[in-house]
Amino acid sequence: MKSIAQAEENYLLLTCSKKSEASYDVFIDDQIPQMFANHFIQLRDDFPMEDLYSLLVRVPGILKRNYIHVKSSFGKSVPLSMKKALFDLGYVLDEELFYSIDLAEWQGNSASGRIRWGTATSLQDGCDVMQTYDALSVNETFAKEKLRRKYPFYEKGIIQLFVCYSDDGTPIGCAELYADYRENVSKIEEVAILEPYQRKGYGTELLHEMLAESKRSGLELSYLVTSGSDQAKRFYEKLGFRREHRLTTIFKYLFSSM
Repeated sequence: MKSIAQAEENYLLLTCSKKSEASYDVFIDDQIPQMFANHFIQLRDDFPMEDLYSLLVRVPGILKRNYIHVKSSFGKSVPLSMKKALFDLGYVLDEELFYSIDLAEWQGNSASGRIRWGTATSLQDGCDVMQTYDALSVNETFAKEKLRRKYPFYEKGIIQLFVCYSDDGTPIGCAELYADYRENVSKIEEVAILEPYQRKGYGTELLHEMLAESKRSGLELSYLVTSGSDQAKRFYEKLGFRREHRLTTIFKYLFSSM
């Protein structure tokens, strides 16, 4: 789990700054302030849980945002009684589920000609699909700003953008592959299949090709992160991913400007 935790931090640090306090870390991305995923406090294993309530009150000031977003540590869970109390106080609690797959044991099929990456054309197609997906899921302004934030990493190949095409050559899905050679793992992120093409096998082909490329690159395992409320976790399990760890996420939107 240590290599996955470090790879996750390395991925976050591509876009986020990190400030370490006594028993927690603060992650902030000033270039895209409305992206909740890039603004949070991560507790460390030595964080005293009796101090959680007082920390939550201070989070908006620490993050300089009008919401509270805190994640538990990898090695210490939030007690059930505390989760219930937080729920009663109006906090939204969920889980980040870390799923991994051992690439040495993975024997999937990667012979699909519908998956492409690493060319100027595939990059443009992938960006178009990602922006369309985010515009439909959130809004157009967010989609443009998020793509603008991520594009330099796609262009330099730090993050590979894999694209899935329909039989007639239309780009209909994409996903990120981040290879962390220091930790010998890859991360699959931002899996996006446009709604009319979902549940038709395109997602399976896309992930198989990404796993195959990770294996060809000599990496030991691949992982992804989903939420406890996301039904896609069953899809990942069918592909052979196994849950490694879970983090509790604590969120509350304050509906007022800072």
